[in-house]
Amino acid sequence: MAVYDQFKKLLSAGKFSEAADFAEKEMISNPSSQVFWLNQQIIALSRGGKYKTAAVLADRALALEPQNPYSLILRSDAYLHLGAVDKALTGYEEATRYFKVVNRARKGILECLTALKEWQRVLSCIAQWDLPHSDTINYRIKALSNLKQTDEAIALCEEWIQQSPSNKQALWLLVQLEIVRDGLEQVVCKYERIAKIPSKAPVYGEIYASLCRKTGRVDKALIQYEKLERKGQDLSISRQKAFTLAKTGHEQEAIPLLEELLRFNPTDIFLHRSYTSANNRIKTPERILKFYHELLCLFPEEKTLLGRIKKIKNKVENTEKKDSPQSAQKPVEQ
Repeated sequence: MAVYDQFKKLLSAGKFSEAADFAEKEMISNPSSQVFWLNQQIIALSRGGKYKTAAVLADRALALEPQNPYSLILRSDAYLHLGAVDKALTGYEEATRYFKVVNRARKGILECLTALKEWQRVLSCIAQWDLPHSDTINYRIKALSNLKQTDEAIALCEEWIQQSPSNKQALWLLVQLEIVRDGLEQVVCKYERIAKIPSKAPVYGEIYASLCRKTGRVDKALIQYEKLERKGQDLSISRQKAFTLAKTGHEQEAIPLLEELLRFNPTDIFLHRSYTSANNRIKTPERILKFYHELLCLFPEEKTLLGRIKKIKNKVENTEKKDSPQSAQKPVEQ
């Protein structure tokens, strides 16, 4: 399906707003495929973080086809991201009636139960369902960890790492459990040693840098991030380095790096928060405005940038009013 391939290309390129608009046009021009294209629009909106709109459109899709299992799953996904966990859980439970999406629905239920911290129920569901071991191991580890069964959780982590030695999720879970069992300082020393071994995966260096941040060793964390950057690692390293700089009084170094990262990913809300906070701390609203106008030129489909620009302008205007000589004059008491 050539048209669908065009849609998928937009998604793959991270052009979520364009993909949503594309799906909407196809939905209007193909009434017989209305729900299919509505679902694609929901996927694109969700990828772009627009979960409220996605949930509304999922309601519309289900009004047209109440038995559409994909619409039900997509609405539940949107609810979960919006923090409406009970609604999401109800939707996933309903979706288990449909064979086509039963495994997706069950994973959704596990996500909800994890968010609700219903750990015994997580383990009970996993025991009942025939889900692949690889799909449930992270939920089992989290449940066992929170039920204070640390040794069992660590054994599962180690099993997972044996199967997938550079698995970031497994390694980060293991680190958290090791801190509980062995104490933070001992874990820092362990990963400092491992990070020095050239043959080890870069994720071990990331873990060590993160532990340095956690224990206030900011200089060591930055040195480690710079080592990883020199090895040509992905942008996540630069992202962590930027957050570290921004949070530790190095705003002048953090701001250009955050701008560079936002040019790669203008939808990352955490980068936006760090960027505006860093600029606010050193009082450079003009720089933010100039940069966001530049970013809007690069990504005209990212309408959220207009809202950010408006918010900054309003803040500048309010500050100027407060600082004006008229506002400084107190009214004469009668």
